[in-house]
Amino acid sequence: IRTGDIAGLADDVRLYDPLLALDGGTDGLDAYRKIFPQIRNLLSTDGLAFFEIGFDQKGDIKKLAESCGLHVRDVIDDLGGHPRVVVVS
Repeated sequence: IRTGDIAGLADDVRLYDPLLALDGGTDGLDAYRKIFPQIRNLLSTDGLAFFEIGFDQKGDIKKLAESCGLHVRDVIDDLGGHPRVVVVS
């Protein structure tokens, strides 16, 4: 989640989830930048990793994953029809 968007989150998220878990930096992608470069070393040959994404992050996440040598296998929509999970290998 972008730092600037945290104040507008629902109270049940903003007041109870740890800030560290919510705050993804200016563009909301800081955690992915730390995790994606490590994924290939953590997965088995045919392993998959699943990441929850923001509804408007699909393009940026795909670019970031591919720049780290990951293959984007799928993007799964939530019940509202918004991209919510990216699957990489």
